[in-house]
Amino acid sequence: VQQNTDTTTGTNATEMQLKAAPIDGLTVGASYFEFGGQSGEQKNDQNAESGAYYATYATGPVSIGYSRAHKAMHLIDNHDDTTSTTAIEDYDQVNYSIAFAASDDLTVSYERETSEANKLNDTSVEQESSAVQVAYTMGGMTLAVSHASHDNNAYVTGDNTDQTLFAVTMAF
Repeated sequence: VQQNTDTTTGTNATEMQLKAAPIDGLTVGASYFEFGGQSGEQKNDQNAESGAYYATYATGPVSIGYSRAHKAMHLIDNHDDTTSTTAIEDYDQVNYSIAFAASDDLTVSYERETSEANKLNDTSVEQESSAVQVAYTMGGMTLAVSHASHDNNAYVTGDNTDQTLFAVTMAF
């Protein structure tokens, strides 16, 4: 646990982190970060804070991961944006991934992320992304392709994109 005070703004912060590897191949962890109020503020509706936990497991050619995070925004009493469609109270995020090393030269992976913006007007928008990647290595050269789909970019309903990237990297 670490407590810090920023002398220029008067903001207090508390940070906690925990990480463990209870069995071979498994790593688990959690973190929490809280910002205290600014000096001179009378009262807050909500202090800014964030926290997350995760687990990863690798065995042989397969590795998987999962994480969940929450971030609350700093809100001051009598906040006047309660009807605004853009004022965010907090975010909730979930990520998971799986990777498979088919050989020493070929890997395939998939990942998915969902993040929900919960607004002060009691509505929410979920941003969702998923991607598949394939990489093949030959000596000092790697050929890679990634295809991703993003829905509700920047938490804007209907702002969707697909993206395909090709990459060639060489080591000399």
